[in-house]
Amino acid sequence: MNKMNWTLGTLLVTLALSMATPGVAAETITPHQFAARCFSHGGTLTLGGDLVVGRGVVEMEGCRVDLRSFDLKFYGAHIRFTGDFIAQGARGSKVSVRESALVQSEHARGHLNILLFGSEVEIYRSQVHFLGNIHFVAHGDEGRVRVESSFVGTSGEDIFISASRDAGSEEGKINVARSRLFAQGTIFLATGRQGEINVHHGVMVAVSRDIHITAGAEGQIHIHDNDRAMEVAGHTSTGLFAGGAIRVDSGEDGETLVQENRMLAHVITLVSGGEIEVKENDFRGSASVVVRGRPCEAEDNRADVPVRCTR
Repeated sequence: MNKMNWTLGTLLVTLALSMATPGVAAETITPHQFAARCFSHGGTLTLGGDLVVGRGVVEMEGCRVDLRSFDLKFYGAHIRFTGDFIAQGARGSKVSVRESALVQSEHARGHLNILLFGSEVEIYRSQVHFLGNIHFVAHGDEGRVRVESSFVGTSGEDIFISASRDAGSEEGKINVARSRLFAQGTIFLATGRQGEINVHHGVMVAVSRDIHITAGAEGQIHIHDNDRAMEVAGHTSTGLFAGGAIRVDSGEDGETLVQENRMLAHVITLVSGGEIEVKENDFRGSASVVVRGRPCEAEDNRADVPVRCTR
């Protein structure tokens, strides 16, 4: 019965991908087959077409995947790595992790990294947890990074999420929704000139360093309704918490909205070269809150220090 369910699930995934990409059938393999293929190619795998890694559990060595212009998708895969995992594609490629777990194995030594690069990077209802750096990078004019209903964590380094920051790119989008992001170091989100960043209904914790969210000259940043809780080392953190500073900034013609969040850091700086609204947030416990923009609104916030617009 289990074998029948797995076969049916694999068939449905393959059919869905074939419909999404007319005329192109993705190859579907198990996590064990993926591990074996990486190993047989000396830890460096080059795709010749779209590849789906379906349901299953495996522990494998590190692997570098060259997507070229194809897609690499994990559906229901649970993979424990004993080495770095890098998936890097050209424009038109996509890395998708759906209902999966990509984590550092407890048998691994040191801080391993996971680096995902493509025109689109998607993490949906999944867990990504390594001790080293975590990078999700979308390039090209319309690079997209989506993290939804997921846990993304590094117990030793930084989280770096970027969309369309390469030369000549404009309209990248980052959407972090209903997710938990945890880093021992810095959490950094950035887009290009006309990029959009939306962070909502989640929790973001940078234990010992900073949270920095930045958009380009005409970028838009919306941070709202982040009041979820996460327990870290026996301590519960809510909303956006940084052991160092929280900084949110957009460029000279940008737009920033920060509304209905719990935010706690030694210094919080919310600035825009264009319009900014900071409303109904809870900044209590923070030593300094700076708000700056033109025009600028700062209303109905709770804090131990004055929260008002400054020049």
